[in-house]
Parts: sequence; structure tokens; C-alpha cells
Amino acid sequence: MNSKIRPLDGFVLIKPYVKELKTSGGLILPESTKKMSNYKGTVIRVGKGKFMKNGNRKSVEITEGQNVFFTSYDIQKIKYEKAIYYVISLDDIDAIIEK
Repeated sequence: MNSKIRPLDGFVLIKPYVKELKTSGGLILPESTKKMSNYKGTVIRVGKGKFMKNGNRKSVEITEGQNVFFTSYDIQKIKYEKAIYYVISLDDIDAIIEK
């Protein structure tokens, strides 16, 4: 996937799936419930990897195009060319959804 946005070092650019803030019964959930749940999205770009204390880069297991679950209380939302993206730490990715 090609994107003009390049995350730095230990960060990843994700295209989030749109999550409905409404229950199946029609109740509208408050914004605060979003912070307590896992997010799901597609990895668009990956940084080069986080620097460790010894000066080496930590290897990156995530690749572009993978679908992932992630949890983050520090999501940086970016609106670019009419799309919403998230920039999160690689450490916040909880699982890869395999096809």
C-alpha cells in the first residue's frame, strides 16, 4: 500500500475500521466506551522499528496490509485526503488477524 504518510521509528500508520457506537438494541454508547475496547484496522505503513537501550533497532513483525487488533489510549488521529488514519506505537498492537 502506498501512502505519503510515513510513521517514524516505533510507530505504525493504521486505517481503522469504522466502529458503530450503537448497540444492536439501538442504545447509543458514550465516547468513553471506545477507550475501553480493542480497535481493529489495516496496517498502511510501518516505521523502521524502535531503538533499544543498546542502540540497536528492535525488529518489526508487522507488515503493510495486515489486519490487526490494537489497544491504545494515545491514538494520534490524522485526516489526510478525506480519510482518517491512526498513528500508534508498535507496542500497542495486540494481535494480527491471519487470513
